[in-house]
Amino acid sequence: MDTKTTSPTASHCNPHHWILFAGTVPNTCYDNLRAGCAMVGLGQRTTHDNLNLYMKTAMDPRTGQHLNVVSDAVAGDYIQFFAEVDLLVVVSLCPYGDGSVVPMDWATTQIAQRPIAIEIADSATTPLGWP
Repeated sequence: MDTKTTSPTASHCNPHHWILFAGTVPNTCYDNLRAGCAMVGLGQRTTHDNLNLYMKTAMDPRTGQHLNVVSDAVAGDYIQFFAEVDLLVVVSLCPYGDGSVVPMDWATTQIAQRPIAIEIADSATTPLGWP
């Protein structure tokens, strides 16, 4: 794993990431996750990293600059998960939209939020046994 561009221990949108690379701490995706977990009685010690989907972010390996590119997700795109154990899933939208507004303009720009749909269904798939 290239640890200069990929963090092996943490998500990319959390307060630690922002203070390290931007010198400021805006509201982050991890903050949204913590707030959602708090709504069901879970504290920070029981909250793991957030998983960002449909976001195109990276670090420039030459400069260390955070790159935020507009998402190419379109209506109808989906991700399907199969869980073999019970899960508690907290879902939130990025507070800064689809990446079309650069971080320097977040405070002064109206950022569009697009709706998402969540569908939870029983599956006929049988969990795999242990080897």
